[in-house]
Amino acid sequence: PRGLRRWLRSRPPRSRNHWIALVDPDMLALGPLSPSEPFRVAGGVVESSGVDLRLEDFPPSTALAHHFAFVPAMWRKANLSLEALCEGTDTGSPAETEEQKALAGCRERLRPLFEDPNLVAAEYSVGVPHIIRA
Repeated sequence: PRGLRRWLRSRPPRSRNHWIALVDPDMLALGPLSPSEPFRVAGGVVESSGVDLRLEDFPPSTALAHHFAFVPAMWRKANLSLEALCEGTDTGSPAETEEQKALAGCRERLRPLFEDPNLVAAEYSVGVPHIIRA
């Protein structure tokens, strides 16, 4: 985001309706974006969820990201085991390999995902901003 701000300062928008799209390969299957077509928006620039706004109505410096509703559903369906995921990671001896160092504290770091059923939906189901109004 800071690099994008610097880029915009050196190349100011030519109009009030200037947008930047960061295209990800999975976005190539999307249809064309129209400034007059409504988008379902929740959070951020709107105070309530489920508001329809047109791109041309968003305030400047607004960034839009995906909400992946399937992520929390798949997390619940995966039926993972904290014990199985972290097996052998907390041996009590100092970590020697890069893998052991990366997995140190596995149970403490992952436990909230298993204890709070809403955490995955609240924190891990939103993607990076892809469309930004300059």
